[in-house]
Amino acid sequence: MRDRYDVVVAGAGSARSAAAISAARFGASLLLMDRLASMGGNSTAVLDTFHAFCDPERPLRVVGLLVAGRCFSATHDAHASARSMATCMAMGQAAGTAAVFAAAGGTVPRAVPADALRERLALDGALLEPAVNAAGQEAPS
Repeated sequence: MRDRYDVVVAGAGSARSAAAISAARFGASLLLMDRLASMGGNSTAVLDTFHAFCDPERPLRVVGLLVAGRCFSATHDAHASARSMATCMAMGQAAGTAAVFAAAGGTVPRAVPADALRERLALDGALLEPAVNAAGQEAPS
């Protein structure tokens, strides 16, 4: 085990696994840790994978922490519509890419230019715009 990593991912559920994969594709030194022996979170193991790392009684004070997956902050309605594996994995891909940009630039994720991040995500095939139907109208969600 090394002393330093460019990116540390706590939890190996779908979103965090996607973050780790995205960071690894850029060649970042990476530590992916989970309390379970397998990757995939709910889709392969049990519930509450992230609970081991997040205690609401003792909030984390970490500079540069990126959160992806079902633990994001949103209204009840927004949260209900975004709790799918594809959405979680997309957040993970964005978090992993932002982490690599921050590490490469020697800065924190909030200092990563959003336009550069969006451009890289688009190059990697991420869907950044709403889906449209054949008539060019935004598809209902």
